[in-house]
Amino acid sequence: MSLLAELKRRKVFRVAMLYVVSAWLVIEVAETVLPIFEVPDGFLRGLVVLLVIGFIPALGLAWIYELTPEGLERDTGGSGKPESSAGTGHRLNWATVVVAVLAIGFLALDRLVSEDPRLPAPEAAAGAAAGAAPAEPAAPAAADRRPSVAVLPFANMSTDPEQEFFADGMTEDILTRLAGVSGLRVISRTSVMRYKDSELSLPAIAAELGVDHVLEGSVRRAGDRVRITGQLIRAADDAHLWADSFDRELADIFSVQTEIAQRIAQQLELQLTDRDRQLLAQQGTSSTAAYEYLLRARALERRVLSTPAEIAAAVDEGEGYLGLALELDPEYAEAWALMTRVHLIRSSIPGSEQSASEHWERGVEAARRAIRVAPDRAAGYVALGRAFQLRGQHDAALEQFRLAADLEPGSAEVLHPQGVLLAGRGELLEALEKLERAVALEPGDPGLLNSLASVYMWLADYDAAEAAFRRAFQHITPHPERLECVLMSLALEARDLAQFEAAAKRLESTVQHPSFGTGCMISFHFLNRDFAAAAHLVEEHRAFVLGLWPVTAAGVLSLAGQPADALIEAAEQSIERAVPRGSEGWRLFQRSRLALMRGQDEAALDLLERAQEAGVWPSAAEFALNPLWDAVRDDPRFRAIEAYWEAERRRMRDELAARRAAGA
Repeated sequence: MSLLAELKRRKVFRVAMLYVVSAWLVIEVAETVLPIFEVPDGFLRGLVVLLVIGFIPALGLAWIYELTPEGLERDTGGSGKPESSAGTGHRLNWATVVVAVLAIGFLALDRLVSEDPRLPAPEAAAGAAAGAAPAEPAAPAAADRRPSVAVLPFANMSTDPEQEFFADGMTEDILTRLAGVSGLRVISRTSVMRYKDSELSLPAIAAELGVDHVLEGSVRRAGDRVRITGQLIRAADDAHLWADSFDRELADIFSVQTEIAQRIAQQLELQLTDRDRQLLAQQGTSSTAAYEYLLRARALERRVLSTPAEIAAAVDEGEGYLGLALELDPEYAEAWALMTRVHLIRSSIPGSEQSASEHWERGVEAARRAIRVAPDRAAGYVALGRAFQLRGQHDAALEQFRLAADLEPGSAEVLHPQGVLLAGRGELLEALEKLERAVALEPGDPGLLNSLASVYMWLADYDAAEAAFRRAFQHITPHPERLECVLMSLALEARDLAQFEAAAKRLESTVQHPSFGTGCMISFHFLNRDFAAAAHLVEEHRAFVLGLWPVTAAGVLSLAGQPADALIEAAEQSIERAVPRGSEGWRLFQRSRLALMRGQDEAALDLLERAQEAGVWPSAAEFALNPLWDAVRDDPRFRAIEAYWEAERRRMRDELAARRAAGA
């Protein structure tokens, strides 16, 4: 008898098939169940190796023994009963089929069920969260096809709730390391922190953020020991791709962050460049104490503050923590970059101009120190760019943001200010490209969505603008006053006066003066030429309005026939203040409006022409409806400027339409 025939007679092939199918089922079950109990990833790999090794002994046993109705008997080489052998073969066939059906069924269930059955579906959960509000719009679609991940806030499992800042710090630093990988799209911090303690299922969160994968975990700190767990989940089928836990000394915290980020990159099969590996392994300081002070200062920066007193107290406390961090490690670049933020906030707080300039200079020096210490990291360039932006030096700011983008091209923190500055000088298509990329990385930042919606509005894409405004101020951060204000601006830009008045009426019924809505109501009355009503609001909330909108207040009172010389002087001083300060074009434009209030029409047109040359970009509705321009509206110089800006808008709108048609 040939070897092949003997293998068939002894049912070695059937046993091999049954073994392979059974091993497949075991691996499928283990792959799904083990991560739930936080079993280390190495256990699953060991199980696979054991199953592979066990294949050969299984074939050997099939050759030596035969399964009979009486049990296992040694095969002596063909003496068995034919009917017994046939029955054994049938039983092996049926066993293989049953195990295969179980494996296929388990695989299908695991792949097709994309939500936790204990939780409501994403649509239901979103509806419950929003009450009667419409479902939250999806984040703007992006052309970025890279694998994507959202690092959700790690849970603080420490007995001390004050350690929340430490858990948040772990989240942000793992996120930052992953964001440095060029082949991966990582959702930025502002968006993911919205889901802290969220009851939404992971697939629902992933759908809202537009990502393929979610990383979640926990942090437990006890003295100088820390335990960090993490698990990577594929959003499409809720499958656990990786899970592990790390029990280390606090001094090893940086290596744990790097190891977790590296594991994620491996699981997603990313091809890492040398630069990627460098960013994954970067360590800002060797001092864990300095690192902890930095995390405490960073937590203060993220805190929501309402009053000037709260802001001042937080700035003082944050500066104290950063000072301690820099005493321990004077070469700590991130601490220097954050110290810039402290000084820029101080320079923006109302007070003496000398004090503001001094704090601005100190902020610039801190940013330059961050760059000197770590020229290969973006934080210092971003900090210096913000300082130049606050001083109105927009060209210098854009150059710093460009340098930061060269180092971290996938940072929303860099893309957002770039987009805002480009939009302010009329480069709307370039601004749109930056802001759409930023929103793809940070879909849950209402300020970023507001900037994007404004550019959509100026490019006459009113539907996209409204969707972005509503996502920002109706769904992500509900703010009825702010929403109605921006909808008023949108209706005004679209020349839809009926919607403009409707939004104003909704705002008037909800506004709590003095507030953001106060300025919107003043603008509504002013543009409707009800100067008395606008002036009444200015006088009623004089200090508040003058602090935020001095030029508007001066314009209202001047057209209302009330004494406005003092307000005009105060507005001019605020425009020329050293810090904070608008761009040259913006300052020239505002001075042109002040000249009109003084009745200096020719001087106003001279200033307006210079503003145009400097690259300022006013709203289209500004010229169409603002009564300040009535004095020069028929002047040929004014009409030429207005025609230039309208032609530029039309050109960019046509170019955008052509781009979208080509990409459709």
